[in-house]
Amino acid sequence: MLMKNYLGLLFFLLSVFNLRAQTPEIEELQQLVETTKGYEKTNALIELGKAYIVIDTVKAEKYLDQGRKLAEKKGDKRLLTKVGVQYAALDLRKIDLQSCLKRCIELMNEPPDKLKPDEYGSLLVIISNALGKLGVYQMAIDYRKEYLKISSNPKDIQYFFAADNIAQYYGQLGVRDSALVYFKKSAEIALDQKIPGLYMTALTNVAYYYNEIGNLKKSDAYFMKVQNYFDTVPGKNIKDSLIYSLYLNTFATACFKQHRLEKCESLLQKAKEIQQVYHFQKNTSSDFLEVDLYLEKRNPQKALQILESVSDKIQNKQQEQEYFRLLAKTRLRLGDAKGSEAALEKYTKIAESGENETEIQRRLVDLTKSQLKQTVENLKTSHQLALKERDVERLKKAQMYNWIIVIVIFVLIIIGFVVLRMKKNKRIFELKTKLYEEKQKLNQLKEAQLQNELIFKDQDLTDLAIHINRKGEFLEGLQKMFSDLRKKAVYDEQIINKAILDMKEEIRYDKNLLTMQDQVDKINHKFSHYMLTNYPDMTPVEIEVCSLIRLNKSSKEIASVKGIEESSIKTYRYRIRQKLGLLEKENLNSFLVNLKI
Repeated sequence: MLMKNYLGLLFFLLSVFNLRAQTPEIEELQQLVETTKGYEKTNALIELGKAYIVIDTVKAEKYLDQGRKLAEKKGDKRLLTKVGVQYAALDLRKIDLQSCLKRCIELMNEPPDKLKPDEYGSLLVIISNALGKLGVYQMAIDYRKEYLKISSNPKDIQYFFAADNIAQYYGQLGVRDSALVYFKKSAEIALDQKIPGLYMTALTNVAYYYNEIGNLKKSDAYFMKVQNYFDTVPGKNIKDSLIYSLYLNTFATACFKQHRLEKCESLLQKAKEIQQVYHFQKNTSSDFLEVDLYLEKRNPQKALQILESVSDKIQNKQQEQEYFRLLAKTRLRLGDAKGSEAALEKYTKIAESGENETEIQRRLVDLTKSQLKQTVENLKTSHQLALKERDVERLKKAQMYNWIIVIVIFVLIIIGFVVLRMKKNKRIFELKTKLYEEKQKLNQLKEAQLQNELIFKDQDLTDLAIHINRKGEFLEGLQKMFSDLRKKAVYDEQIINKAILDMKEEIRYDKNLLTMQDQVDKINHKFSHYMLTNYPDMTPVEIEVCSLIRLNKSSKEIASVKGIEESSIKTYRYRIRQKLGLLEKENLNSFLVNLKI
C-alpha cells in the first residue's frame, strides 16, 4: 500500500513538472485560439483542453466544451471524435470511471476510418487505466499489451509508462516475476531516453519487488544502484531530487519490513532533509511509515505527535482508514483504551463504506466488462480489416510506383538510345562532310596539278617551238653557207670546217637538252606539287627554273634551255628568293637541294 502511495505521488510530481514543460505550448495554443478561426481555432481549443487535463480539470472541461460546440456547429465528425477521446481522458482524471468507460465504448463503436491510430492507442490506454482503478488488472494488462503492439516506437516515453503500468498490474495480481520483467523494460527505456527520474523510479520498483519475493540480496543491490546513479547524475534538478527522496522512502519501507529499524530511520531522515531543501511537503505515506517505526521502537508519544500533525493532510478514504488504524494502535500503546476503541470504530466504518464502494465498482465492472470485451473484439477485427485494406492499397500504390519506375527507365533507355543514335549519325555526317571536303580539296589539288601540268606542257611546247625555230635558223644558215660555197665553185676548207664544227655543236646541244629534259621530267611532278602546296605564289616558269637550279644548272645553261637571255634568269632567281623568304646570306641552290620532299 505504501508503494502504491509513493507511485501516485511520483506521477503527481511528473504532472507538476509536465505543467512547467507545457507552459510555452499552452501559451502558443492560447494565442492560436485568439488569432485563428474555423478548423484551426476548434483544433487549438481541443489541444488546449488536452494540455490542461493533467493540470486543471476545470479549465480542461471549459476548453473541451468550447471546442465541441464549434465542431458540432461545423458538423466536423473528425474533430468530434477527437474531442470525445479527450473527454474520456478527462473523466478518467476525475475518477468518473462509469462515464469514462461509456465514452470509450461509444467511440470504439465508431467506424475504423473515423478513429486514427493514435486515438485508438489513447483509448486503449484510458480503458486500461480505468480497469486498473476498478481492480480488473488482467483486462487492464491485456489492453496495455494491445497498445504496445501498435506502438510505433518501442523506445519512446509512452512505451515506458505502458510497461510500468503492466508491471504495476502484475504486481497487484501477485505475479511478481512478470512485474519484474516489465519494470526492467521500463528502466531500459528510461536509461535510453536519458530521463534520470524515471530511471530511478523503475530501478526502485525492481528493488521493491525483489524485496517482496524475499530476494534481499538483489533488492539491496538495486536500491544501491539507484543511490550510486543519483550521485553520478550531472546537474541534478528539483524533480530528480524529489524522486530520489521517494526512492529513500521506498527503501525505508523495505528496511522496515525486514525489521532493519535503524536503517529505516536513517533513510527517512535523508528523505526529510531533501524535502526540506526544496520546501516540499512530506507525504502522508512517509508519515505513516514513521509512525509504524516509532511504534516498533516503543515510542508511542512520538508516533502520536506525528499522527496529530498529519490529521489535516488526509485526502482520501484510503489514507483516512490507515490514519485511524495507526491511531487505534497508538492509543492502545499509550493505555488509552477508549480512544483506541473510538479510532477502531471509525476505521471499521470507513472499511465498510469501502466495501460498499468496492461492491459498486464490482457491479460496474460486471456491467461493462462483457460490453467492453465484445466492443474491443469488434474493434480489433474492423481495425485489422482496415489495416489489411490499407496494406492492399499501399501494395497497389507500390506496384503502380514500380510500373512507373519501369516505364520511366524504359523511356530513359529509349531516349538514351535515340541520343546515342543521333550522336552517331551526327558523327557519321561530320565524317562524311569532312571526307567530302577532303575529296573536294584533293580534286582541287588534282585540277591545280593538271592545270600546272598543262602549263608545263604548254611551256614544253613553247620551248620545243623555240628549239625548232632555232634549228630552222641553223639549217637555213648552213644552207646559205653551202650555197655561197657552190657559187664560188672553190673548195674552202675553212668554211667546211666551220660548218662541221657548228653541226657537232648543234648535235651536242640536242643531247644536253634531251638529258636535261629527262632529269627535269623525273623530279618535276613531286617537286612541282610540293612547291605549289607550300609556295602557291610561284608561277610555273619559276617552279621550272627552281627545278633546273635543283639540278645544279648554271644561269647560262638555264637560259640556253629556256631560250632566253641570261639576265632574265637572274631576274627569275631574285623573285624566287623573295617568294621563298631567303636572307642574303642563304644560298638558293643549297636551299632547293636540301628540301625534303
